[in-house]
Amino acid sequence: MTTSPRPAGRDVGFDMLRTLACVMVLLLHASSQHWYVVAPNDPQWVAMHVWNTATRSAVSIFFMLSGALFLNAPPPGKKLWTRNIPRLLVTYIVWSLLYGIDNMTLPGFFENPLGVIDQAMVGRFHLWFLPAMIGVYLLLPALYAIVHYENGWALRPYLWVFGIFGILCGTVAAFDGLLPWAVSVGFAKIVPELCGCCGYFILGYALTKIDPARLRRWPLIVTFFAAAAVAAAAGVLHSQRIGVATALLHGDFTVTTFAEAVSLFLLFRTVKTPADSRTARVFARLSACTLGIYLLHPFVLEVMLKFGFGTMLCSAWVSVPLVAAVVGLICLAVTAVLRRIPVVGKWVV
Repeated sequence: MTTSPRPAGRDVGFDMLRTLACVMVLLLHASSQHWYVVAPNDPQWVAMHVWNTATRSAVSIFFMLSGALFLNAPPPGKKLWTRNIPRLLVTYIVWSLLYGIDNMTLPGFFENPLGVIDQAMVGRFHLWFLPAMIGVYLLLPALYAIVHYENGWALRPYLWVFGIFGILCGTVAAFDGLLPWAVSVGFAKIVPELCGCCGYFILGYALTKIDPARLRRWPLIVTFFAAAAVAAAAGVLHSQRIGVATALLHGDFTVTTFAEAVSLFLLFRTVKTPADSRTARVFARLSACTLGIYLLHPFVLEVMLKFGFGTMLCSAWVSVPLVAAVVGLICLAVTAVLRRIPVVGKWVV
C-alpha cells in the first residue's frame, strides 16, 4: 500500500496479499459502523464482531509487505529521502486537509479557511497509518543494519524480543482490567520502541527467508481461522458478560492478530502464479490502487450511510461484505481515475 522497491521479478503473491489486506480493511471498517451501538447479545452485533476480528491483521500485513520489499532490496539510498518519505508526507498532509474540510463542511471552510488547520490535525481515524509508516521509513537504515548485520546474526534475537515484548506483552496488556493492575500495566510499560510497527516490518523480511516449498497451505488456513475464532469468542463472551461492546483481542500486537498476519503472509508465499500471466497483471493493477482505496474509503462509507446504505440493511453476515464490496468498487474506480492525473497519481494516491 506504500511506495516500495520491487524485486527483479514481481512477487505475484505479494500483490494478491496486499489486495486482500485492502479488502480486509474495508470489511473491518464496514463492520465497525454500528459496532458500539448494537447490544452485544444481539445476533447482529455477533456477526459484526466476527467480521471485525477476522480482519484485524490487515494493517500488520501492510507493514510486513513493506518490510519484505525494502529489506530484501539494496541498502536504502537517496530515493528513500527524496521519494519514499516525501511522498507519504505529502499524501498525509493533503488527505488531512481534505478530511479537515469535510469536517468543517464547505460553507464552514469558506467562513474560516484557517480553521481547516485545526480540523486537519483531527483528521480521520485511519490516517494514523501514514505517520506510522513514515516513522518506520525514518528508521529504515537502522532496521536494514539489524537484519543484515553479520549475515543476519542479529535477526533471530530481535525476533525473540519482538515476540516477547511486542506480542506477548501486548496480549497481556489487552486484558487490562481483567488481570491484576500491576500485571497488565507493568507489561504495557516495558515494550521497547522497536517492538511496534518496526517489529512487523522486520518480521515480513524474516518470513521471506522461509522456503515456500516447505509450507503447507491447510495448516496455515486452519491457523488463521483458529486465531480469528479465538479472538471472536473471547470478545463475544467478555462483551456479553459485562453488557458492553469491548475490543478485547483486537489490538495489532495480540497473539491472535499476530497469528492471523503470519499465517496469511506465509499462505501467499506459496502462490505460484507466473509473473507474466494475466492474473498477475490484474493483481498488480489492483495492488497499485490499494493506497488510494485505503485513503478514500471512510469518506465513501460515511456518504453512503447518510443515504441509508449501511450494515443495518439486513443481517450483518451479508450486509458487511455487501457494503465493503460497493465501497471498494467506488473507491477503486475513483482511484484508477486519480492515478491517471500526473501529479496526483504520483504524490497523492
